[in-house]
Amino acid sequence: LAEFVIAAIAAIVWARTADGTTIHAIAYNVMFIASISSLAFNGNPFLRYDAYYIFLDVLEIPNLDSRSKLYFRYLVKRYLWGMQKAADPSHTKGEKGWLIFYAIASTVVRVVMLAAIAFFVIDLFFSIGMLLLAILMFRWLLLPLGKFFHYLAASNELARCRERAIMTSVFAATLLFVAIGLVRLPDRCRIEGVVEPRDYSVIHMKTAGFVQRYLDSGTRTATNDPVLVHASSPELEAKRDQLIAEYRRLKVNRQSAQTQEAAAVQIMDEKISALEEQIERTKQKLDDLAIKSPLAGIWVAPDIERTTATYLEQGYRIGVVANLEDLRIRAIASQKVASRLIIDAKRKVVIRVKGRPDIEIDGHIEMIIPAGHEKLPSAALGYAAGGSTRIDLEDPTGMRAAEPFFEILIVPSIPETMILRPGQTMALRFETSPKPLLVQGWRSLLQVLQKRFEA
Repeated sequence: LAEFVIAAIAAIVWARTADGTTIHAIAYNVMFIASISSLAFNGNPFLRYDAYYIFLDVLEIPNLDSRSKLYFRYLVKRYLWGMQKAADPSHTKGEKGWLIFYAIASTVVRVVMLAAIAFFVIDLFFSIGMLLLAILMFRWLLLPLGKFFHYLAASNELARCRERAIMTSVFAATLLFVAIGLVRLPDRCRIEGVVEPRDYSVIHMKTAGFVQRYLDSGTRTATNDPVLVHASSPELEAKRDQLIAEYRRLKVNRQSAQTQEAAAVQIMDEKISALEEQIERTKQKLDDLAIKSPLAGIWVAPDIERTTATYLEQGYRIGVVANLEDLRIRAIASQKVASRLIIDAKRKVVIRVKGRPDIEIDGHIEMIIPAGHEKLPSAALGYAAGGSTRIDLEDPTGMRAAEPFFEILIVPSIPETMILRPGQTMALRFETSPKPLLVQGWRSLLQVLQKRFEA
């Protein structure tokens, strides 16, 4: 039932976000997502589906699920409550470890999966999701507690050790409360970022023209030297020559009219002044055809060789000049994560190269920009390119996030033996003040509810 619900809801929501929704699109999405969810359920050995029975055949332990629960209860009765005649459901010593492992692991996996389904449904359909969560709370918490209290109070099996069972149960409950409600544990969050140079300049064509020569990509440049791109514009050159010729003609006519017509001289002076301005502007545009770097760094233009003899419009992006010796990481954080970091973030950050968890470096927070953004610093951070940020499906570039985010600037401590490249995706781990698990869980629940009500 849970598998069908999550597949159907996800498929319908997915289909609604696309243009031209049809019943065929919904049916296709149901089949696609159901196939994935079937693998998640049927391929999970901790749920009683196909993988569970394969797991039993491999271990050669029959009825692993039910016997693991019985063995866990036996351990509590025998060693915690002191029931000497408690029945041991294990048959061999080799089974005991598997029974304990499966009892704990299966319970954790089932609770996590069902809770994840409930919160997923809450995010889409609040009332249905809350009803499902209430059912799970009753089924997995309240009902077992009620049965447990009734067993402690009225079971004949505990007639001789009831007092010890109650005392040890109260002690265990107190210890559990202390562990999750009072003991402070690390409070971390993980987000993604992209490496970028601190100082860089995007180079555009200032004046339209034909590319004649260029500097090879990867060459180190200084300020205004060497020239990155040489271009020409026959049209501008012809216009300059025409303006200069007109300028000279007016100068000659002014000299001849200077002794005859004073009014004509004044008009010619105004025309000459206007021509001088046009000539100066034209020369400046021609000078702009020799594009220079505004800063020292590395000239990066991977496609520059394709522009030879090509006419490029004004504003065309040619490449980038970047200082690769001074890098930083530009990370993005959702509103719920950013609020924690703004209030209580520790300065130190642990950084790993995405896809290479063995490479780890340190860094520190330079700045948290307290303003919401929608355009991602790199498409690599979005879903379409394998990132963790949900993007707007209507944006063809994959650069617009589905909801506003905050930017965090990180300064990495790069060792001499390591090289980072602009555009690399990094995984960053932030830490805040330690908090009990109960506080962290309650905060997560409130964030889910807040997100739903704000939507």
